[in-house]
Amino acid sequence: MSNVAEDLAEEKIIDEIIQAVRKYNKISIQKEDPLFSIVTANALVLEKYIETVDRMLNKHYTDLEDTTQNYLGTFRDKTETEFNAALEQSMNIINKEVAKQKDALNLKLNVIKNFSVDSPKKDMFSFNKMYFLVGGCFVFAAGYLVALMVM
Repeated sequence: MSNVAEDLAEEKIIDEIIQAVRKYNKISIQKEDPLFSIVTANALVLEKYIETVDRMLNKHYTDLEDTTQNYLGTFRDKTETEFNAALEQSMNIINKEVAKQKDALNLKLNVIKNFSVDSPKKDMFSFNKMYFLVGGCFVFAAGYLVALMVM
């Protein structure tokens, strides 16, 4: 505020004080009354007190901000550490499971690779030869029986 505005505000306050004293105490005082020296002194003391309280509040606010930042930093660090540990543990479990699945697939792949397609055909062919031999024996026996009957 400018000095003129401050002077006008002070004049208004002085007028309010004079009116209040006249109304409640039934005493008429003037602007030059020594009472206003006490009012002025009281205003200066109050002003200094407000400045001190304001300074203290600012300091407490700054301290609170610093404490909050320290707490959040510590909390963030701890959370990050715990999260990374849990993530690492999860990754280890996943990697073990993937390794087990990979080993199972490799085992199945080796079984498929080692399975010979020719092997069943050879066995099947041997089995067919056996039927052919047994069938041939029956045909020979039947022919022999027919020959014996014809004779």
